[in-house]
Amino acid sequence: MEENPKKLGKTLQAIRRSQARMALEEMQQQSLERGLDRLTNTDIGVEIEAARQGRKR
Repeated sequence: MEENPKKLGKTLQAIRRSQARMALEEMQQQSLERGLDRLTNTDIGVEIEAARQGRKR
């Protein structure tokens, strides 16, 4: 009986990892579809600054 909680914990951990992996793959696909893989360092800096300014409001 003592091993059941360990197995359950490992199973839940595997499920969470799988969900995280799937979410990451989805974000990567969306990024490609939006053309974000072609951003320059300057473009990235502009996006970061805009996000920071948005948080200050």
